[in-house]
Amino acid sequence: MATDTYSDSEACVQRACSVVKSVAPLLAGHPPDVQGAALVELVALHLAGHPPQMRAHLLALHCGCVRRMVPVVEAELFGADGHPAHDG
Repeated sequence: MATDTYSDSEACVQRACSVVKSVAPLLAGHPPDVQGAALVELVALHLAGHPPQMRAHLLALHCGCVRRMVPVVEAELFGADGHPAHDG
């Protein structure tokens, strides 16, 4: 498990993007339920590595970040109009 910490958030973002590029092909082609289950286990692995008293806060932080990223990633995948099933 990596123990690097980043005082430079840009370096952290760049490293995270690199990790995503490595992991995304492993998820691609699997049905949504398999992708979701894999992500659940990865998040649980991440949380389990932190002290129990920090986990609720980290999970809330994680969920907030996911909510903010969905529109960004949706626009990257589908363009400015968003997901084809978007009702707006």
